[in-house]
Amino acid sequence: MRQGYLLPFYMIGYGVIRCFVEGLRTDSLYLMPGVRVSQGLSGCLILLGVLLVGIIRRRKDIQA
Repeated sequence: MRQGYLLPFYMIGYGVIRCFVEGLRTDSLYLMPGVRVSQGLSGCLILLGVLLVGIIRRRKDIQA
């Protein structure tokens, strides 16, 4: 794997798995009807990971 991509891919993978697992739980805190707080946090992790991948790619394109 290329240098700098481990953290964003970990965040994306962890966010996807956690979102799925939290969807199976029955004792969750709801932010809105149908949206759990923990799933919202997982979604934020996924978006942040994708954003970091985009930033890393853009910086490497500028340097090249």
